[in-house]
Amino acid sequence: MLKVLLVQPVHASLKSLEEIFHEKNFVSRAVKRITFPLGLMEIGSVLEKNGIPVKIVDLDRYLYHFINDKNISNKTVTLFLEQSLIKEFRAYEPDIIGFSGNYNTNAQFIERCCKEVKKLNKDVKVVVGGHYFTNSYRKALMDADHLDYVVLGEGEEVMIDLVRAVENNDEASLNSHRHIVTKANAAANAITNKSAAMVADLETLPPINYNLLEDIPDYLSSKLDMHTIVSRGRTLQAVTMMTSRGCPHSCTYCASYQVHGKKMRAFSVDRVIEEIDFLVKNYDINTIAFEDDLFTYSRKRTIEMCQKIVERWPDRFILNFPNGIAVYTLNDEVVYWMAKAGMKEINLAVESGNQFVQDVVIKKKIKLETVKPVVDILKKHGVFVRAYFILGFPGETLDMMRDTKNFAKELKLDWSIFSFATPIAGSELYATALRNNNLVSDNLEESTYSDFRLKSDDWEPEDVVDVQEEANYEVNFLRNYNLVEGDYKKSKTIFAEIVDDYPKHLLANYSLWRSHMGLGEYTEAAEIEARMQKLLQAEERNMRILKKYDLLNEKPFSQILVAA
Repeated sequence: MLKVLLVQPVHASLKSLEEIFHEKNFVSRAVKRITFPLGLMEIGSVLEKNGIPVKIVDLDRYLYHFINDKNISNKTVTLFLEQSLIKEFRAYEPDIIGFSGNYNTNAQFIERCCKEVKKLNKDVKVVVGGHYFTNSYRKALMDADHLDYVVLGEGEEVMIDLVRAVENNDEASLNSHRHIVTKANAAANAITNKSAAMVADLETLPPINYNLLEDIPDYLSSKLDMHTIVSRGRTLQAVTMMTSRGCPHSCTYCASYQVHGKKMRAFSVDRVIEEIDFLVKNYDINTIAFEDDLFTYSRKRTIEMCQKIVERWPDRFILNFPNGIAVYTLNDEVVYWMAKAGMKEINLAVESGNQFVQDVVIKKKIKLETVKPVVDILKKHGVFVRAYFILGFPGETLDMMRDTKNFAKELKLDWSIFSFATPIAGSELYATALRNNNLVSDNLEESTYSDFRLKSDDWEPEDVVDVQEEANYEVNFLRNYNLVEGDYKKSKTIFAEIVDDYPKHLLANYSLWRSHMGLGEYTEAAEIEARMQKLLQAEERNMRILKKYDLLNEKPFSQILVAA
């Protein structure tokens, strides 16, 4: 029987890894938390059920330990691969190796990995899949020496077919398979009849075998870094779950539907509760991050699931939804039960505060007047409210972006996340930007949520970067809702965590200082004043921030500058 090795690549790009190692700055938010490789776990569990030997290697987990290993002084990408992928490959000696490629940012890293394993064994069959390769298989197979097959869409059932065909040396069935693209397909341009696979009935999938992962405590107890604030400070036993697939919407910046389709498919509530019960009994979990694209697509299902969680485990869980929750799916009853089941905070997927951008540019089509009432409901139930916003779409003006900033202020949110529009492979945004010459570069590895890579006749990329900084500083720091309302206890919690992650962030320190002053904690405030004085002396940029936002004559800066 052929052996299969499934590899979860690092989420960082090859370029960013080289920069991290070169700068010897080994504190990277990309690897602060080791996340469950759910897709590979699903595929591995299906292979195992069908009697196929399988092993999962999580390079993100390896990177977490590699970066934090103080005994390695000269960290390089080559050394990292030698101590992780190459070591595992030699020990396991697989016949087939599969890489999950969900992000355009790490495509070149995956290419490097594929070439490394082909050097070790030219006969090993190299397979790639995931969101990026499903949407970019033509490009991936242009340089096919290191790559044998691309699996399109959801890989659980397709990998069974692939392993059996390889074992039987049946290349013809692979060439004709609707959900597999081969070298021969690419050479003959015979890929018009290919499509993404989708598991019609998720209930047919076996339960996930968590023993496929090495050292599960690494995943359960590492720092929860999903933009969370209120859940920190407790002992975490956290898992990620995905209870449904698909999304019926047509947002221009998203490509998820290219893999999972627009038809919603979901595990039954009872199936989800059974898995949670297993995780509680075996791993004592107390935190769940649901990775569904549209968890609340059915109010009835959401309420039923939350009621059963409350019935079985009252006051046990913190529930987190890192991908965002659709505003239109929430009402008082849904929010009540989600909060009662453990939703201490929420991420609302709003994206724009301009109605034209909503309806025409991004096609999300939220009616903006419906957002504030939902925020009010969430606050009534004691939920920490965070919203996601995106800036910099071609067709969006700078004034429209500032509408988003001002809309965020009006919502009175606990926090706002302003990201850059990102041309993800497979999205309408990418296709349109490519067609209209809106891409700064067609190197998708350079396109991330923290690095703006679009251009427009209406603005330069630097203009959008400035608006994003302006929105972040004004909404989250200078006019933070909790500071304005005098909820200094909550603002202290927020900014203490941010300063812990970013100790040199001037406005985070300033906001924490304001919180301490509001609480009458003058000793702590004085310590922050001393730290801010050093920051002002160390970086000229911080003085520019004070001037831009008229803080030179505000306390404590007026006193700090006089003392200096």
